[in-house]
Amino acid sequence: MTDDAAKDAAMARLRRAAARVRKHEEERNELAAAIIEARRTGNRPTEIQDEVPYDRNHVGRILKNAGLTKPKGARAGS
Repeated sequence: MTDDAAKDAAMARLRRAAARVRKHEEERNELAAAIIEARRTGNRPTEIQDEVPYDRNHVGRILKNAGLTKPKGARAGS
């Protein structure tokens, strides 16, 4: 394989990998939007986490970023 052919092959591989990452990001954003919608329509976080491949902490972070969590009381020592 010549240098030019190797460079072309490497760039083609790079483009394919970048496209997969973009697709993955789109899918993650879609799942986050579905989690937010499920919560807004009254589903409990425990019901949501049973349906998604995320643990409860990650579901909580998504809901917190969307402003859908209630703040807990003052922490001890605060």
